Amino acid sequence: MQIRIIPTLAFLTLLTASTPYSHRAEDRELVVVIDPAHGGKDGGWCDGDLSEKDIVLDIALQIRELNTRPNLKIVLLRENDQFLSLKERAERIAEIAPDRVISLHTDDSKHGTREGVQIFLNHNDSQRHALGESMKSAFEPLAPVHMREGEALNLFVLKHYPAPTAMLEFGYRTEPNPLLDPAYRQKLALAVLEGIR
Repeated sequence: MQIRIIPTLAFLTLLTASTPYSHRAEDRELVVVIDPAHGGKDGGWCDGDLSEKDIVLDIALQIRELNTRPNLKIVLLRENDQFLSLKERAERIAEIAPDRVISLHTDDSKHGTREGVQIFLNHNDSQRHALGESMKSAFEPLAPVHMREGEALNLFVLKHYPAPTAMLEFGYRTEPNPLLDPAYRQKLALAVLEGIR
C-alpha cells in the first residue's frame, strides 16, 4: 500500500516544549524512541492492501518529520519495512537509553464497540503513569481515549522495555476506517508529539 505523507503544517511552530518529568534538566535534550510495531514478515493485521505495519510506520515517520522542538530528539526503532523481534527491540532501546518510549499499534477488531485510542500502561511505574496522562490529555480533543493499566496487562512492551513506556493502539478499524485518511494519521502524529512531556 502506498502511504502518502502530508507536508508539515506551518502552525507546528506554535508547539513548544514543557518541563519534562524525568531526571534531565529542562534545557537538556529529551530523547524519545518511537517504536512502530511489526515490520517485515510480521505485517500485523492485514485487510487487502492495508497493513498495520505500514500504518504505524507512516505515523512514526510523521512524528519525526513534524517535530519542531529543538530539545526533543525523536529516534525511530525502525525506519522501513524491517522485522525486529521483541528481544531485539528491547536491546536497541537499552542501547539508546531514552527518556520515554512510545509503542505504536492499531487494533484489528472490526466489531469493537469502542472507538479512538487505547493507552496501555504498567500501573506500578509513576513515570509511565505520568506519560500516559500526558498522552490522554493530548488525544482527548481528537478521539475517545481509553486508559488501560495494571498487572493484568502481561505485555512484553510494558514489562521489558527499559524506559517509561506508553503503548498506543489507534483506530479500531470502524467503517469508514479513519486510518485510511492521511489527514487523520497526521493528526495522530501531532497528538503523540503534543503528549510527549
